[in-house]
This record gives sequence, C-alpha cells and structure tokens, in this order.
Amino acid sequence: MATSSRLTRSRWAAIGAAIAVTLGGGGLIGVSASGKGATDPTLSSGFTAVSPVRILDTRSGTKPSSNTTFVQVTGSITLPSGATSTVVPAGASTVSMNLTVTEGVRNQGYGFVTAYPCSSAAAPAPNASSINFVEGTDVANGLSVPLGDTGGLCLNVYGSAHLIIDVNGYFDQIDSYALNRRTLPTGRVTIDDPVNEVGLVSAVVYRNDGTPFIAYGREDDHALMGASCADPACTDITFTGRLFPTDGRVITMDMALGADGNPIIVYESEDSDGVQVVACSDPLCAFALTNEITTPGSGRHPSIAISTDGRPLVASGGNGVWVTVCEDDLCIDATTEEVLVAANTGEPDITIGVLGQPVIAFVSGGNLWSASCTLTAPLCSTQTGPTNLLGLGTVTSPSIVITPTGQPDIVVVDTNANEVLVSKCVDVLCENINGPRTVIDGLTDPFNTPTNAFIGPDGSTTVAINNDGLITLGACDKFLCAQNSFAEIEDAGDPSTGSNVSVGIGLDGVPLLIYHDGDDDSLVAQRAFWMDVG
Repeated sequence: MATSSRLTRSRWAAIGAAIAVTLGGGGLIGVSASGKGATDPTLSSGFTAVSPVRILDTRSGTKPSSNTTFVQVTGSITLPSGATSTVVPAGASTVSMNLTVTEGVRNQGYGFVTAYPCSSAAAPAPNASSINFVEGTDVANGLSVPLGDTGGLCLNVYGSAHLIIDVNGYFDQIDSYALNRRTLPTGRVTIDDPVNEVGLVSAVVYRNDGTPFIAYGREDDHALMGASCADPACTDITFTGRLFPTDGRVITMDMALGADGNPIIVYESEDSDGVQVVACSDPLCAFALTNEITTPGSGRHPSIAISTDGRPLVASGGNGVWVTVCEDDLCIDATTEEVLVAANTGEPDITIGVLGQPVIAFVSGGNLWSASCTLTAPLCSTQTGPTNLLGLGTVTSPSIVITPTGQPDIVVVDTNANEVLVSKCVDVLCENINGPRTVIDGLTDPFNTPTNAFIGPDGSTTVAINNDGLITLGACDKFLCAQNSFAEIEDAGDPSTGSNVSVGIGLDGVPLLIYHDGDDDSLVAQRAFWMDVG
C-alpha cells in the first residue's frame, strides 16, 4: 500500500491460521477460519453454500504419515458413513471446507498439512502449509482449495496425523482471470457524511456478524470518522462520528478486526510523527481509546495485521521500516523491531503467512523488498531477509496477499511503465519471486495510485485502484498469473489525488468496494461479483 489507505486484513479466501478445537462425539467442527457463510441469493458470486458434509475421515484406517492422500471431491463419491452422494457437482473449480487434524505427531519438531489441487497422489506438494499441528491438540482450519482437472485435491502430511474434511460450499467453474467489463456491483450505495465532507482515505473491515465497519478521513479537516453498516451491502448506515478527539489529520490508514471482534485502526497523522492507534471498545465503535506508537522513523504508511495469537502487529515506514508487536489492542505495551533502515525506504504492507509468520512487503530506493519475522520469542526480534525482490528502481504502493496455495503475491505500481504489476512469491516467506506480470496498464498518475490487493471469490489475486477517477479492478489467474484482465467499474467523477479504493470481503466471499466520489464528495459502497465472460 502506498499514498493512501488500503484494505484491512480481513481477506476472505487465503489459507488462515490454525484454530485449536475440541472434537465432539461425532468429531464435527463448526469453525471456519475463512469466514464463509450462506450466499446471498441475489448475488452471482459463483459460490454455493451447502450444509456441512464429511467427505474424509482417516480415523477408520491407517494414519497418513509423511505421505500424500488424494481426495475426490466432485461427482458421486463414497462418504465415510458408507453412503454415496454428490456433495460438489462436476465442474466446480474450488471447494470450501474445514480441515481438521487430530492425533498429530510431528517429525523432527515440525508438523503440518498442505492442501493443494491435484489429479493423483503422485502430484508434488507446493512449498506451503495449510495447517500446522503439535502433539495433543486437535486443530481445524477453514480453507478454500482449488480443485485439480479431475475434481480432486491432495493432502500432504509432514509428520503423521489423521485428517477430516467437512465441505461447506464450492465455487462454480468460472473464468478466474477474466473480469466481466459489465461487472456491475449489486447495488451502488452513497455514504454521505452528516456534513457532506467525506474524505479521500478509507478502510473497511467485515465484523463477525457479517456487517462492514468503515473508517474514513473527512475532507475538510481530515478528522477520523466512522460509519457502521447494518447489512452486508451497507444500505443501512449509522454514523459513529469522530473517532479521535481532535482533528487527527488523517493522511493514510489501515484497519483490522481485533481478537475480540472490535475494529483497530492505525493511521498516519499530519500533526505527529508517530503512528496513531484507535482501538474500538465494541464492534460498532461507539467508544474508542487512542494511543500513539513512537518509532525511530516517521510512522508513515502504517499497516496492521493480527498475529495468530491475537496480538496486533503494526508496520510503519519513513527512511526505514519497523514492526511494532503489541501486547494489547492500543499498543501501550509494545516492542518495536527494526526491519531495514535506509533512505527512501517505507510504504510497508504486513500480513500473516500460512506458517503464522508475519510477512512484510515494502519499497526501498524504488525497489520491491520483503522480510518475514521468525516465530522465536520475542516475535519479530529476528527476521528472514530483508530481500531485494525486484530491482526496477521505479516501484511504489506495495500490497501483499496470501494466495490459496500459501505463497504470497505482491502488487506494486511501476511508475516508469505506468502499470500495476503482480509478482508471485515462490516460497511462503517470499524470498524469491516469479514475474512481475502486468495486470493493469495505462495509469494516468502512477505516483498517486494506491493499490489494494485481495483474493477474489475464485481464488485469483485481484487489485483495486482509482486510476484518475476510474475505479478499476485487475486480476490474474490464481496459479501462474499467465493470463490477466482488468475492468473499469465506474467513473468516480472528478479525480482526487491519492484517493484509494478500500476493499472488504463479505462472509459470502463477495468484495465490497469503498471509494471516493469526486463529484459530490461522498463515499460509495459497491458489492462487485465475478462471472464468466462470453
């Protein structure tokens, strides 16, 4: 992310952190880290929810041990109960499921399972982890796994463990990289501030009840404001009001949902060199507390992610990049760790990798860099990297996402070529990349085009930008980014320098776009959907 806010870390699809669970008598897990729920029948997202059905349970046979298990998902299959059923129809592209690991035993201190598309157990596993396990603890994770050509997937176990799959939905076989140029969101909602001075900077997060919360900067005084939506599409909005007791002077911002389900906002203030933290006391943010993180740098372009143990992690830059590990939502008890100190270094974007490690993308000297925190205590006191991934000397606005296969993708703007690029990491720590590949070209003002990357409903890496007033989505296929397409969703009127598009992913997997309308100085909420072209 660069000169303006970008998405909260509430992405829909990526492989998430493991969740410790206790198995009931039947062993059914109702936890889904990917947060999917029933689909809205008025939408065409390609997702179909089903009542949870168990399609795999190895506890009745030999425990998988350092090997690969092939699972046929589509078509008529035999269930562990002995019944024959079609849970996922032939032609589905991706399955939504809970993967439970029980009776795990690690190998030389490591235990994990990798879920990936395949046509047979002979298919090699990618260098990624879908879920980690230790002895004595049953764990479950909500996954969206693309399917192989024959409608199957593979589970590769490092160590030994029994595996359980409960399917809760699937995606139709849709064109994962061709965005419909007629992609009309399901409803355009104008969000007018009570004083009609909605600003250029925004962030959105979906709460645990499936409704969005929006934070934004007012245009006249840049004050930090909040708006609470009563429904997934934001057709019913309550304005929370000013979230910061003074003007605040919001320049850039980010937001995440804390471990308690309440929004946490970090922002760069024109009035201070530190990172401003606003921790909401409830999901509606009717009351909030504030704090300032003082770092050796300027606290510019803050980005926030929530660690697997619930701690906020805040990356910030300004002639260097630092990560602040917070022991509370306000970051009062916190430790700041240095990633890289150098001139013209900053714009960090932080996320949580599939192994639970924080991964950071940032810019130094116009080049794309990455670093990841090791999980040894204290967190982020040591790192892998930093690594110079892309030495163009002209990149800005990095945004990082974790793909369904576990490797990160990083989106940047090339200010020389006037393009938005996607680089695909070849490992989960992003020490090397393939690419980059162009997903959007013809940028009018590349130095003021913040990017916001997210995982689309079909698993494809997608980026939203405001290209000189044109709200544009670009996407590439979810594995090699060998093909791509972009679509101009709407002309948002009089362009505003640095105006961003923030994105939240609903429980049904449908993106909610929030952006500034330059004609009437309001925010617009649109729910976009994917569909086949042609």
